[in-house]
Amino acid sequence: MGMLSAALALAMATTAAAGDIPMRADATLPGLSQQTATPDTIATQSDVYNRMTVPISIAGHGSYDFLLDTGAQRSVLASGFAARLGFAAGEPLHVTGLAGARSVNTVMLSGMRLGQRNIVDLEVPVFPDDAMDSPGIIGIDSLKDQRVLLDFRAHRISVEPSAKHKEGDGYEIVVSARRRGGQLILSHAWIDGIDTDIIIDTGADAAIGNLALQRAISHQTNGQSITLTSVTGQTIPAEIGTARNLRIGRMQLSNVDIAFVDSPAFVALKLTNRPALLLGMNELRAFGRVAIDFPQHKILFDVTS
Repeated sequence: MGMLSAALALAMATTAAAGDIPMRADATLPGLSQQTATPDTIATQSDVYNRMTVPISIAGHGSYDFLLDTGAQRSVLASGFAARLGFAAGEPLHVTGLAGARSVNTVMLSGMRLGQRNIVDLEVPVFPDDAMDSPGIIGIDSLKDQRVLLDFRAHRISVEPSAKHKEGDGYEIVVSARRRGGQLILSHAWIDGIDTDIIIDTGADAAIGNLALQRAISHQTNGQSITLTSVTGQTIPAEIGTARNLRIGRMQLSNVDIAFVDSPAFVALKLTNRPALLLGMNELRAFGRVAIDFPQHKILFDVTS
């Protein structure tokens, strides 16, 4: 089962060394250059956990398959890959991941290209090779001010300016979200009748719930325990449960497996007092298309035809 994999790349909050408050993804990073307003369609592949990867070139070299992770506030490089590229070292960062917090090295990344868009001058954390399943991760610092379309029918991703789109654009379900620490958080989704906050997390193969959600649907926890590994290289125990029903707007999913964790990532994102869920790729693939519109604070869904 996918959620038993030990290499989940999940929500990651990066902070200054002195604190644990999530940094806004657009606070210090220039991100995508705005050299074109045309849609940029990129063919995708899947990694061993059925998550989306996209081809990246760096300084004219590549392509390299990077994981697309809408649950990560920052883009990331694997340590061995960063060393081979020879990027200059940056300031250390205090990183809060799924399984814990740690100080990591950074590098100054320049000349990265995603489709037709240049991603310039990012200070990115560097994580251990044995905790990474790809040379790098594209986080939301590289996707700000954009609408990201995950087209599961056509096996492709489109990235384009949000301003090109009108409300709805023919999608069957349009849900408003609030923004916190760069993340878009869906409110008023329902899991077994429980009002739940949800983050769309393309870096996770399975759904991850906080302890408040576990307590609310404790009758659905089956007592099976597993160990998950964060991209920081740390591990954390999780207990497995199954929700009978997940509802977002008019959309409903049945029998959703959830790994419940007491994760510092939920603490860093201030998602501990009420039920919260990271919705992973197992569930997202139930849709034909999912669009994440960061500037308009909207998540749009089409059901599979």
